[in-house]
Amino acid sequence: MASRSNQKRWIISLTLFSAVVLLNSCANLVDDKSDTELSNLGVMEELTPGTIEDDFARVEALLPGFGGLFYDDNGILNVYLKGNHTEIAAQNNSTANVEAAVASVFGYDRLFNNQAVPETVQSLSADITVLQGEYDFSTLRKWRNAISEKMNMPIAVSIDLDESINRIVVGVESLDATDDIKSMITQQGVPLAAVVFEKDSIDISDVSLTDKSSPVRIRGGFKITSSLGGGCSIGFSATRNGVKGFVTANHCTESASTRGGVQGTRFYQPTSGLGTIGIERVDPPFQQTGALCPSGSYCRASDAAFIEYTGRDTYRRGLVARTSSRSRSSGSTNVVGSFKVVHARKPLMGETVNKIGYKTGWTYGTVKDTCKLSYRGYGKYYTCQTRADYGRGGGDSGGLVFASANGNFDDGIVIYGIHSGYSSDTNLAVFSPYDRVLSALTPLGVNY
Repeated sequence: MASRSNQKRWIISLTLFSAVVLLNSCANLVDDKSDTELSNLGVMEELTPGTIEDDFARVEALLPGFGGLFYDDNGILNVYLKGNHTEIAAQNNSTANVEAAVASVFGYDRLFNNQAVPETVQSLSADITVLQGEYDFSTLRKWRNAISEKMNMPIAVSIDLDESINRIVVGVESLDATDDIKSMITQQGVPLAAVVFEKDSIDISDVSLTDKSSPVRIRGGFKITSSLGGGCSIGFSATRNGVKGFVTANHCTESASTRGGVQGTRFYQPTSGLGTIGIERVDPPFQQTGALCPSGSYCRASDAAFIEYTGRDTYRRGLVARTSSRSRSSGSTNVVGSFKVVHARKPLMGETVNKIGYKTGWTYGTVKDTCKLSYRGYGKYYTCQTRADYGRGGGDSGGLVFASANGNFDDGIVIYGIHSGYSSDTNLAVFSPYDRVLSALTPLGVNY
């Protein structure tokens, strides 16, 4: 990450009364539905179309000069606006209000880092740190896409539009071998000042709650073993076109060299000696398409596959195993109950997320990168993946990544994605955001 110590900051404290008035006229408003209504509909009804970057584009349409947003270490929302102090002040007083633009796309509670929002919205006031940005989001996105299409592998292993520093970040295996990449970047018309290089590595899959789940209470987080012999975790139960099943990581269904496409892999719980619980049914192939897919490479949206349950009444939708405690590194694997899924969201930089998987149990950490191109070897990529610093271990792959609803786990949980692996260089965990899972496996019903 680049240092932000010299950046100018202005704190704005605006009441949401004016924001509410503006929201009534804004496009793309988030539906005002209760958790009960959302759970009856199924979580995919709440997500806006597209990736987190499409949501950022919606914010920019309401807030010209918008260059990205993230939560800082104190949980305060930071927003980049392109321009000098005078220009930013003028923008804040215009109808394209910072609070209103962010709330209209992401919801009121994202202004307060997912804490409960009191009923009297007019009495609220959000502290937002406004940072002076050099570039607006749409410009950075255009440049990032141009670089991605020409990226030279394997010297460059990742690329990210980093909303926390208002720059494009290119991950390379060696910082001493960037001359060719810099030349390619300038040939695409991208200024080198907009690009940061960092040492990175190929993302590695985590393949390694070990008890057998009760037949009628199979839940996310429990261990499964594939017919290939690898151990993974159940993400969540779901239905797809009336078929009952569960979602886990795509790489749990096949070897790295053959990854992608349905191969009919069987799964057991927790081990092969206790009978088949599911068969791989939906697992899209890697294809040479997509705006973020480097030329000559193969890409897909997520590390996720749909496994059909083979037994009757063997699962409960919307339930994920809850253990006795959580930790940043290795949490409890002692199951004491269940989390209830109430809806889903796209991850924002700086948010706290949780992971439940059989190897390291319930862990949590902070989102560090969003919409990052993830290289997995053999010329294959997962596009628009998220990195976070929660604890993980071999066998957690496929486990659910989530957050509390309204700041309280007893109120339910919000799906953020499926755990995929980690970066061996940064040791950050990698997960596929739920919107990317949906794009590969839709339609999914995961309501309670």
